[in-house]
Formats: sequence, structure tokens, C-alpha cells
Amino acid sequence: MILPSEALRRAAEDTFANLAFMFPAGEAGEGQGEVSAWRAVALSFTGPLNGKLAMKVSDDLPGPIAANMLGLDDETPTAEQQADALRELLNVICGNMLPILAGSEEVFDVGAPAIVDAAGFEIQDPIRLWLEGGVAELSLVLT
Repeated sequence: MILPSEALRRAAEDTFANLAFMFPAGEAGEGQGEVSAWRAVALSFTGPLNGKLAMKVSDDLPGPIAANMLGLDDETPTAEQQADALRELLNVICGNMLPILAGSEEVFDVGAPAIVDAAGFEIQDPIRLWLEGGVAELSLVLT
């Protein structure tokens, strides 16, 4: 049986690569230690497993994520496009993670992802992904 944190890491890395065209950039490097501003999104799910999935991304990532997902070359994504991209990214990460944890035959009810106020928003036992251009932290809490 796979650990929940490993299922989350696998789903997150695959989804960032395949949907947002962002790839892990290794471990923390020079200038990557502290993040001054974050954007956050969260959702909950019920079914054979119940829980919450949350993601924080450094403030420099939503624009490139949205641009990559929407195929924008020379346009800057709007704030709404950036928020939509973060919500969709977390939704797909969840959809890719749940079958890893529970099997592909299980049925889940996944709530709508919501942008949350990142100020003071702490996620429990996060996995951290160093991506080209920024940092993402994800947390899975099973209840």
C-alpha cells in the first residue's frame, strides 16, 4: 500500500508536468529558501476516504501556470484566469491522487476547489515541490 504523502507527491508532480508544463527543479537552491507571498486553494472530498487537500503556491507561479494551461504566449493571464487555473490544477491533482490511494473502481464526491486567504493559512505536513519559477506546497489530511 502506498503512503498518502507519496500518492500526493506522485499525483502533484505528474499533474504539474502534464497540465501546467512545470517540472520539478530539484531541491531548494540559492534564493529559494523563503517565500514572501503565497496564493492558496483547498478542497474536500468524501467517499471511501474522506479528507481535505490544500495547496499553496508562491506568488510568482499563478501567472505562468495559467499561461501554460491556457496556451497564452504573449498575454498576461487575468487574476480570474490565474484563480481558475489554480482551482483546476488542485482538482486534477485530487482526481489523479484518489485512484492511487483507493483504487480506480472507487467513487468519490469531490467538492469545488476554493481560493482561500493565504495570509496565515497553514497546511499540515506539506510536501514541497521546487518548480521552475517557484514553489508549491501541498497537504493531504484524511479524516
